[in-house]
Amino acid sequence: MPQQAGPGRYQIVSQSQVRAGPFLLDTQTGRIWQLREFPGLEGAPSAWREMTIIDDRGAMGITTAQFQKLYPPRHAAPRRR
Repeated sequence: MPQQAGPGRYQIVSQSQVRAGPFLLDTQTGRIWQLREFPGLEGAPSAWREMTIIDDRGAMGITTAQFQKLYPPRHAAPRRR
């Protein structure tokens, strides 16, 4: 009887409760990609775009401090009275 292989390294995960759509997961490294449309390109193609993972323990992604250096907070526009 042939043996059944376990799940593959890369898995596409989708949940109906999440509006973001399917994700591509590398089960060995924890890297994750989201399927996104690129409307600025001809034909508005869809492609996998890697997501940044914030992990303050530093085991998988970048820390909050590293994230804030890469993406500094935007200053809110002054409120009109």
